[in-house]
This record gives sequence, structure tokens and C-alpha cells, in this order.
Amino acid sequence: MIPVLTVRTKVAFAYTLVFGVVFAAFAYLVYRNSLEASMAKLDASIVTYAGKIASEVEEQRNEHLFPAPGEFRSLSPGDLTGQRFLVRSLDGRVMLDDSVLAGAVPLSARSVRGTEGTFVIREIGGEKFRLYTGTVEVNDSAAFTLTVAALMAPVPDDL
Repeated sequence: MIPVLTVRTKVAFAYTLVFGVVFAAFAYLVYRNSLEASMAKLDASIVTYAGKIASEVEEQRNEHLFPAPGEFRSLSPGDLTGQRFLVRSLDGRVMLDDSVLAGAVPLSARSVRGTEGTFVIREIGGEKFRLYTGTVEVNDSAAFTLTVAALMAPVPDDL
């Protein structure tokens, strides 16, 4: 025999179901926001580090020199881990490479023509990196393409 549910039981069940769905949706939103905040923080750190590298390249190019890789060791990467960078001429020649990025990052014509730069996630050597590619301007015109990569260690793998 099937038990008969009272109105009180049906209301309690409906209340529990609705509350459970609302709570699960709220938890999911909080979780997604924390992932997005982590990614935004990583992106901001990468852009800051890229700005330091670009400033060094611009300063040296204005003096008709090109900086050696050792000159960038004094630049603080902030809270980045596993940071790497690559500077290419607009025609794709590698000008400065402190890592394995030259073989792993194809030159994107779209990114060098853009203004803000682009972000992508790429696996290099079995590790996930967040890559930023933008331009370095010398005398108010694009002269080089800069790619900065950092490990995605601070960001959970779910994103």
C-alpha cells in the first residue's frame, strides 16, 4: 500500500526542494565569481609585468640598443609564478626569449594589429599557462610583439 502524503508533508518537501535549488544556485555563483576573480587578478599581474618589460624595451630602443635578457632579471614579477616572456619583431623574428615560448607560441597577426592585447590559455611542457600577447610601441608606433606567460597555479583547474 502506498502511503498518503499529508498537505503538511507536501509543503515541507516543496520548501526543502526549492531551498535546496536556491542554495545550490547561490553556491555555484559564488564559486564562479571566485574563479573569475582569480583569473582577473592573474591577468592584471601579467599585464603589469608586461608593462614593465615593454617600458624597458622602449627605453633601450630609444637609445638604439636592444636589452639583453639579463637586464630583465631585476624586474619584479609581482605574484606571478613561472613567468616567461618573448619579444618578436613585427615580421616574426625572435628578438628576446627568456624561455621555451618561441617554439610554443605561434605569431598571431591579429594580436599584433590589436591595441589591448589578447589572452589565451595554453599547455606548454605539461603545465597550463596564461599567455598575454600585445604590442610594444617605440616612438608611438608598434615595433614589437610581446608575449608574457605565467603559470595558472593560483587559478583552480575548473576554469
